[in-house]
Amino acid sequence: LNKNLVLGSDPWSYTFRLISATGKLKHIEVFNKFSNSALTGAVTIVGSYVDITERMEIEEKLRLNDARLNEAQELAKIGNFELDLSTNEVFYSKSAYQIYEWDEMDPMPDALKFEEMIHPGDRDYFVELWKLLPERKETFDAYFRIITKSGKLKHIHTINKLGRNSNGELNRIVGIVLDVTERKLADALILKNELRLVEAQQLSKTGSFELNWMTGVLTWSLGMYAIWELDSTIIPSVDLFYSHVHPDD
Repeated sequence: LNKNLVLGSDPWSYTFRLISATGKLKHIEVFNKFSNSALTGAVTIVGSYVDITERMEIEEKLRLNDARLNEAQELAKIGNFELDLSTNEVFYSKSAYQIYEWDEMDPMPDALKFEEMIHPGDRDYFVELWKLLPERKETFDAYFRIITKSGKLKHIHTINKLGRNSNGELNRIVGIVLDVTERKLADALILKNELRLVEAQQLSKTGSFELNWMTGVLTWSLGMYAIWELDSTIIPSVDLFYSHVHPDD
């Protein structure tokens, strides 16, 4: 080997596993470098061995925890994020990328690109939200719609917590992102069905009720109020029912 080339090379390291004399599995990291003896001129390799077993175990636990968290967030359609306002650096969890339909390999979208995702009907709300951010309470909710790059309309709910420096200036936002699209669609479908029921009962002059036998709470549909010709703000009761029944019946 060329002596000058060897001596000029950078230190190097590697890891391996060993089984100790007592049968324990250990992770070892080795650091090496070439050295030149001032007395003999001999080129030698010097190095050190470090037991990194505990560190590797901690890293493995963190990796497993991250995997479990990502899996749980994916199933629940929840992600988390953190924004450093002093550096504009932002972190999104894997599930948050999936909610927004971003590619993890692509550059993080800036504020303008993110705003372009917002549904046109919600952009004014979103701009106003950011404008009034310094005046917000420490924790607040935001609801808005987005249009993903695949053209999907999604309903987003974010829960945000603000962080401030020692001068009280806003410098950090952390929060979670929830894809509530299915919930919104379900709510809309329920409302639509309820409106259809009301319309059907009005046309057929029918009504429906529900009586909780344990609590005695009575619930009427709008059709019932229409038949009884009562204001729908009146709380129905069994006594109210009988007070309108004809005395002969």
